[in-house]
Amino acid sequence: MSAGMVRLVSICLTIAVAGAALARPPAPPPPPPGAAPPPQALPGTVTRSSPGGHVGRRVGRLPGNPQALRFNSTNYAYHRGRFYVVTESGYQGVYPPVGIRVDDLPDGAQRVGRQADKTYLHQGVYYRRVVGGYQVVSVPR
Repeated sequence: MSAGMVRLVSICLTIAVAGAALARPPAPPPPPPGAAPPPQALPGTVTRSSPGGHVGRRVGRLPGNPQALRFNSTNYAYHRGRFYVVTESGYQGVYPPVGIRVDDLPDGAQRVGRQADKTYLHQGVYYRRVVGGYQVVSVPR
């Protein structure tokens, strides 16, 4: 291999490595209309993790016994604080729509805001106590 060819290969590799270092991971998909907004911690609260880690991922089945939900003509499953749309081949992770109700709060949910509000936060999703369970709500103001 000639010196000129070695130099050309070296330049190409340098460009490839630099380009890979500058590449950014793809942005997460935007939440669908009616979904809870992205996490915004209230003063004095800490959001420890993103709610979107499962969003867009497809799984064949969920472990345990997920809660089956129907909201706005769509079938959902709720499992350990995460929401999924039921598909023909299993489940797809989604942001929860505002207004959907669940029986129980996920483990680790913390009360936020004023005591009278009965609002809870878990992984960026806000829940408010309602008769018979908890409802996903918009970020409290």
